[in-house]
Amino acid sequence: MFEKFLHRPALAIVISLLILFMGGLAITALPISQFPSVAPPSVRVSVSYPGASAKILIDSTMVILEQAINGVPNMRYMLGDATSAGEGTNQVIFEPGTDPNVAVMNVNNRVQMVKNNLPEIVQREGIICMQNMTSMLMYVNIFSEDPNVDQNFLYNYATVNVLNEIKRIPGIGSATILGNRSYAMRVELDLDRMRAYTVDAEDVMEALADQSMIGSPGRLGQATGQTSQTLEYVLTWIGRYDTPEQYENIILKANSEGEILRVGDVAKVSLGSSFYDLYSDIDGLPAAAIVLKQTPGSNAADVIEKVKEKVKEIKAESFPPGMDYAVTYDVSNFLDASIEKVLHTLLEAFILVSLVVYLFLGDFRSTLIPTLAVPVSLIGTFFFMLMFGMSINLITLFALVLAIGVVVDDAIVVVEAVHEKMHSKHLGPYAATLEVVREISGAIIAITLVMTAVFIPVTFMTGPVGVFYRQFALTMAMSIVISGVVALTLTPVLCAMILKPPYKEGQKQTGLVGIINRTFSKMAAPGAWLLRGLVALLFGVAYGAVVYFLLENHTVHALLSQQFELTQIITLAITSAVALFILLLTFIVGRSPGFLREMLSLLLSLGVGIGFYELLHIEIVHELVSEQLPLTEARVWIIAGIVVLISYFSFRAAFSGSEGTKKKRGPLGIFLHIFDRGVEKVTGGYAGILGVIITRRILTLALVGVFGYGIMVVNKVLPSGFIPLEDQGMIYGIVQTPPGSTLEYTNSKCHELQKICKGMDEITSVSSIAGYEVLTEGRGSNAGTCLINLKPWAERGLNSKEIIEELEKRGADIANVKLEFFEPPAVPGFGAAGGFSVNLLDKTNSGNYEALGEQTDRFMEALGKRKELKGLFTFFAANYPQYEIIIDNDVAMQKGVSIRDAMDNLSIVVGSIWEQGFVRFGQFYKVYVQAAPEFRRFPEDLGNMFVKNDREEMVPYSAFMKIVKKQGLNEISRYNLYPTAPIQGAPAAGYSSGEAIAAIKEVAAETLPHGFGIDWQGLAYDEANAGSTAIYIFLIVVIFVYMVLVGQYESFIIPMAVIISLPVGLFGSFLFLKAMGLANDVYAQIGLVMLVGLLGKNAILIIEFAVQRRQEGLSIKDAGIEGGRLRFRPILMTSFAFIAGLIPLVRATGPGAIGNRTIGTTAVGGMLMGTLVGVLVIPGLYYLFGKAADGRQLIKDEHYEPLSEIFERE
Repeated sequence: MFEKFLHRPALAIVISLLILFMGGLAITALPISQFPSVAPPSVRVSVSYPGASAKILIDSTMVILEQAINGVPNMRYMLGDATSAGEGTNQVIFEPGTDPNVAVMNVNNRVQMVKNNLPEIVQREGIICMQNMTSMLMYVNIFSEDPNVDQNFLYNYATVNVLNEIKRIPGIGSATILGNRSYAMRVELDLDRMRAYTVDAEDVMEALADQSMIGSPGRLGQATGQTSQTLEYVLTWIGRYDTPEQYENIILKANSEGEILRVGDVAKVSLGSSFYDLYSDIDGLPAAAIVLKQTPGSNAADVIEKVKEKVKEIKAESFPPGMDYAVTYDVSNFLDASIEKVLHTLLEAFILVSLVVYLFLGDFRSTLIPTLAVPVSLIGTFFFMLMFGMSINLITLFALVLAIGVVVDDAIVVVEAVHEKMHSKHLGPYAATLEVVREISGAIIAITLVMTAVFIPVTFMTGPVGVFYRQFALTMAMSIVISGVVALTLTPVLCAMILKPPYKEGQKQTGLVGIINRTFSKMAAPGAWLLRGLVALLFGVAYGAVVYFLLENHTVHALLSQQFELTQIITLAITSAVALFILLLTFIVGRSPGFLREMLSLLLSLGVGIGFYELLHIEIVHELVSEQLPLTEARVWIIAGIVVLISYFSFRAAFSGSEGTKKKRGPLGIFLHIFDRGVEKVTGGYAGILGVIITRRILTLALVGVFGYGIMVVNKVLPSGFIPLEDQGMIYGIVQTPPGSTLEYTNSKCHELQKICKGMDEITSVSSIAGYEVLTEGRGSNAGTCLINLKPWAERGLNSKEIIEELEKRGADIANVKLEFFEPPAVPGFGAAGGFSVNLLDKTNSGNYEALGEQTDRFMEALGKRKELKGLFTFFAANYPQYEIIIDNDVAMQKGVSIRDAMDNLSIVVGSIWEQGFVRFGQFYKVYVQAAPEFRRFPEDLGNMFVKNDREEMVPYSAFMKIVKKQGLNEISRYNLYPTAPIQGAPAAGYSSGEAIAAIKEVAAETLPHGFGIDWQGLAYDEANAGSTAIYIFLIVVIFVYMVLVGQYESFIIPMAVIISLPVGLFGSFLFLKAMGLANDVYAQIGLVMLVGLLGKNAILIIEFAVQRRQEGLSIKDAGIEGGRLRFRPILMTSFAFIAGLIPLVRATGPGAIGNRTIGTTAVGGMLMGTLVGVLVIPGLYYLFGKAADGRQLIKDEHYEPLSEIFERE
């Protein structure tokens, strides 16, 4: 069937060109991201209750919302958080695959059901229900070096001029400025003057509402339909006041005698800030910290680029002098660096694979054919990635790197078989290719089927890991299918077109070499002086150009300039002299063809050396080589010199063999000849060993059993993991000061950490945010966060984990503070930081936070003793200083004060509330009424506050109220309706996340009493609940491959030889992972799934030919030996080509290094062990199961010919 393409070579070439063309178009349309979109959708419900404590907010609002939302369709779990800043959030996390828009609608419907049960002020503040954008995109700081510019101005300037522009950029899901420094009209009450004038806060609020108001008086002369009027007049009103002077003039009291009491008489009015709950700066300069999050499915790289362009444009157009911006965190830095690293690996793998193929095939023409399959297969894969809605991400790029060593396999099998036919049967390229296509097409189809079948089951996995598996599997499967098509269409055509028969001694030279040698021979004739002169001129000019290049080279020029002044005239003189000397020498001695060949060989080798020298100075090539060997100028010259030397002898060998002389071998030819002879000897020795061991069935089974047992032993000591945490160039420094600390105190501690960070060369900038912590995105005066931005990976000697260790040592000098350092999450959208997130739950429903605090302390103490854990951290603290207000209702009522009036007055005077706002600068701002700071500093100040009773008298609070000092929570967290203590941590050095999670489970089982438990959030939720999913998937893959092989070989027994050979290679993977200190994580599991296909392919190559020889009449023993001997070289070639392609992954450093090393080590270890030992075991297994299957039939006249052979023939 496929030999028809040999008759239509143009069609075969066009098929590959079309694949390249479609793939190239798809590359420009595919989105780019760090990982596939795996984070589960979530919905965020935010509320605000000004002045409320965390407990009041929980009891009055959060519990009501939680009970309504609980059980919404597809809900995974629900997180709640309330702080004494009067802010509360509910996060509802849904199962992956849930439509986020439907999720928002379902949650909002449930919120609306109970909205009227919430406090009026909460309803007025607004209940925000929206999709939670969890995927952090970037932090942008707007700062100023002008000492007259404060944080209030920066916040509002950024809000008006920057934030609104950024929000309109496609792909921005959320754009907010941390804290709330929005402008507000602040009415700060003087309580002493108010008491003197018998005015309370409620009077002020009523006056503001009555006089600063929106009026709609209508129009005069509006048409009535009865009489006409010439003009119509619109009546306007000033509306709400927007200047401090207008508010100061609002009248509180007036009498008939003309006495007027205004707001300005009892209060100071200014345009200030809504809150002073957060300090933000970058490197000591005040800043407005803008947090940007992306919408799901958007192209992060494109969105970030557009944001940078927009901010740059705004800066050029409107930034005041001294104002600037800095991007302190940008996911595209890690994304771009990781993708660039993988692309470098891709190129390195391509080169290494090509070298291994050249090593085995022995000539450039044969090497060119399988290497052409690589770009066609890889680029064509992008078209199918676009069809399946995938993206260019680290997982798909990993798949393409691994595919390099796989997609050449089919082409190598074809080319190697063609060479075998040309050598053994002395056929020409076309005839040999035709015979090979007829014989080997079935094996190619079988290999492609099995390799593809490996990945089909994993595409049906669910959950975040399932997305990883699916994208990897589809990418690999698509590239393998394309490589199979190329191997059956383009590869045979190229073999027939460009391969040459083996060289025979005395054979007439053809091509360019033959033309050159015949030309040199003609120059020996007496009358060939014109030809000799022309050649001499060419040689003179060429050698002169080489000398000129060397003299103009900066290194040579500097060296010679130390001896004498090398001017341009001297350079030209030397060049001309050399050119003239070569011209005369060539013309005089040019009658000797041998001399001319030596001169040409030297010239060409010098040209190659110069080309190689320039190649090493190309930026991308220099960078690629320097990753493996640091390139200095001296090393470049040494490498170029070696290239010149090898090239000279290679060109001498290429021009030899004319005029009846013996054909010489160059350095590469000698090495390849020795290598080829060595492979032949190894093959012969291999066949001899097979003859001895193939019939020893017990030995074969025992060997497989030993490797199977080895897998179990190594797996017990091999750490497990999920998705490794990579060095992303960013560290979060979490600052926790003692409960009750002021914001200013916390800010000072953040600045101390800033100073420490500036002392480290690996850190470029530090953004400090006091009053905000990134882990729960909550606010509190004793919490702070430092965003520590690291230098690019190539510019620092320490990785992020080593930098954290150093920061922990230096940070120990900061007194009275708890410091912890975390990295961004391994997968964007899965939590706020890396490591694990576990929740200690109080399921007793007692509401006893003190008991939860005691259990949290015990649990944290027990966790701290486990060597697998580090960085344990929780913001749960039940010892925050508080005062409980106790009102004697009897006394209050006797004095004419109701509890509502008393508490409402405190809500205004201490808590600060707003009931109206105004528009200025195109923005809506609020009016806040609150006592001046000097009246609300200490607990004693409450006794000096007054409230007006029903008899218009000012009654002191001390007359009916007392306060009791106690301790409580500043922030209350909840998980699935239960009070919880969120705990953040990370695996200790040398331990994986799986071991850390197992340790936490053990501690929980040992220490927590009845009624208390733990649960997980973020990435740890999926890892903790994964169970034995990886084992089940692996078993399904193996069973699926087995069933495909049963259909291929029409036997339930023969395929067992393929399946039972797998433990050999799998043991190699586990052993190498352990030796390299890596974990059995998602990357390793992906590699293991792929290995099933690769190891199965090796077994198929042997068994496929063994089955053919058996059908030709050989005994089972001889068929097994013959199959192993014939396929030994192709197996070595394809396996070592695959291994060579993975060497850059195994040696990876910098961004994404852990993932690279894990998947590379898994594949290299499995392939190396599976090849070296598997080639000995597979023939024995074929003999074992071939004996068992021999003569067995399911029905009469059953066909034993492989299915792919029948398909190919028909």
